[in-house]
Amino acid sequence: MSTNLWTKVNTYSFKTKATLLAIAVGIAPIVAVGALNYVQVRNTSQRQTIETQKARAAAIADKLNRFMFERNGDVLVLSALPTFADPKVAAITSTANKSQLLDRFVTSYQIYDSIAVFDLKGNPIVQSKGIKLGNHFDREYFQSVLNTGKTVISDPGISKSTGKLAIHFAAPIKDLASGQIIGVVRTRVLVDGLAVPLKDFQSKHDNYHILDRRTGKVFISSNGDYTNKSEDADIIAAREKGELVRHQTAMTVAGTNVNPNDPGNRVELMTAAPFGKIDGMQQLPWVAVSVIDEDAAYVELQGLLVTILAGAGFTALLTVALSTFLADRIVKYIQQTIATITTSANEIVDSVQTQEIAINEQANSAIATADTINELESISTETAAQASASANGAKQALSLAEEGTQAVQKTIHEMSDLRDRVDEIALQIADLGTQTGQITTVSDLVSDLAKQTNMLALKAAVEAARAGEQGKGFSVVAGEIRKLADESKKSAQKINNLATDIQMAINRTVMTTDRGTKTATEGIQLAENTAVTFIGVTDAVNNVFLNSQQISASTKRQATAIQQVLGAMTNISQGSQESAVGMHKVKTSTRELNLIADELQAVVS
Repeated sequence: MSTNLWTKVNTYSFKTKATLLAIAVGIAPIVAVGALNYVQVRNTSQRQTIETQKARAAAIADKLNRFMFERNGDVLVLSALPTFADPKVAAITSTANKSQLLDRFVTSYQIYDSIAVFDLKGNPIVQSKGIKLGNHFDREYFQSVLNTGKTVISDPGISKSTGKLAIHFAAPIKDLASGQIIGVVRTRVLVDGLAVPLKDFQSKHDNYHILDRRTGKVFISSNGDYTNKSEDADIIAAREKGELVRHQTAMTVAGTNVNPNDPGNRVELMTAAPFGKIDGMQQLPWVAVSVIDEDAAYVELQGLLVTILAGAGFTALLTVALSTFLADRIVKYIQQTIATITTSANEIVDSVQTQEIAINEQANSAIATADTINELESISTETAAQASASANGAKQALSLAEEGTQAVQKTIHEMSDLRDRVDEIALQIADLGTQTGQITTVSDLVSDLAKQTNMLALKAAVEAARAGEQGKGFSVVAGEIRKLADESKKSAQKINNLATDIQMAINRTVMTTDRGTKTATEGIQLAENTAVTFIGVTDAVNNVFLNSQQISASTKRQATAIQQVLGAMTNISQGSQESAVGMHKVKTSTRELNLIADELQAVVS
């Protein structure tokens, strides 16, 4: 469809196209500015609506909260009246007078439908006009007053006496002398009566709901939609979020309008505010919900939208008239310009052809020079790579030579330590040989001693035999001494043999340590010679490394210079080619310009 539309537009004359373009250009800024203003106003209006509805919900909560505070004060005043709190005054005041007092209170305030005083058992002592009351001892608020000794405000609930939704205010009556609770005074306010202080918050587009968080029910609704009903999801969302919540009203419920005065099928904006704590009164678990029609909240946006549309229409009419006038003037000017363009284009074509030939020759020369420089750059790159590789190899050889020098130094140190340890072992072995000789001497002494002991034992045995019976015990001892002497002789012989073996091993070890000392000395000399050689190698390799680095650096600088020259020649070549292409394009464009001029002439005509 867009292609067909564009084809149709192309058939229009220049004047028609210019007029359409002028209309589009003239209206677009207005529409854009209008849309921007609309968005800004919409955002501002939404913020203002949020703040306004929050403030309204808070004001509803505060208004009703203060109303409840006044009612709480009323029941406190009643509980402190001497007619009820002073037993002496109560005794001389008749029941009729007490009832008249309560009736005057009801009449004066026009809020309460019932006021009553009960004894501690819940039996009514006196009450205002109305349905006769029964025992109230089982009422939750009654028990709460007796248990706490404080004023109590009941939850909204159906009165057992009237069957209507009501709220009860109860306070203990305390003896002025002793302070003991002697009774309970109770006032009752129908929930419908709570709408009186909130009448200023209801209009055609504004509503409100009051709900009890403990029961989850709405007990006051300005339009009657939610009265004594559980709060729905939108009200819960408004209460929990504290922001505006869009609510779609229902047209019907079970085929019947929820509210006969409400057309239904509307969009409402809801926000909520909790009741605050007031000193001297229990905290009310209530929440005020402010409701406004979305159309009423954003009525300014509708007016702005109408203004934008009207402005765009007026601008379109003005643009049509102005563009028609300007199109005639532009057409004449274009025709004059076309003639000038055609003449200049022909002159440009002739000049471009001459320049195109010269640029092509320059480009061919630059290409040949670039090829030569490319070969030179390749050679320089290879030389730089070889020099760099040589430097790297020299660097590795230098590193290895340094590591070899360090290893030789370490070997010299270790061989020196080894020689010292071998010398120490030789000294210890010499001492061991001396000690072994001493062992042999001692062993010989033990052997001689064993021989002497054996002879003494033999003589003792002979003497014991001569002694007869008296020498038998000594003969046994002499025999044991001979056995011990024999064993000592054998042990001494074994020690001599072992000492001989040790001496032979020591002699062999001495010979081995002499050879180890000689080998260590030779190793130290060899390692020192190797260290001197490594130092010479390190110096030579270091010189090679430095020379390779210098060659590599010089070659890299040469390669960089060549690359720069090559880049310059490449740029020259590319520039020449691009110039040639550009000249060709200029020539082509100039010819096309002539054709366009002809077409433009046809269009304008």
